[in-house]
Amino acid sequence: MKITFNDDILVAMDFVKTCNLFKSPVDLYVDNHYVLDAKSILGVSSFVSGHELDAVIHTDSSDENRKFENSMKTFAC
Repeated sequence: MKITFNDDILVAMDFVKTCNLFKSPVDLYVDNHYVLDAKSILGVSSFVSGHELDAVIHTDSSDENRKFENSMKTFAC
């Protein structure tokens, strides 16, 4: 799902907290060149401004995937 933080570190921190609610790994893909651990505030904070990011959960659980998609709506572009 495409997301953005709108240049707001507090939104980025909320995103990381949300990702940490899931058992499965969550990654952020940046400009099709970088992959970040979406559960790490250090990595995520380096791409707060000016980037459209793609958030992906790596799970086989349709329930977890559905919950993830719903939780990402807050951060959607």
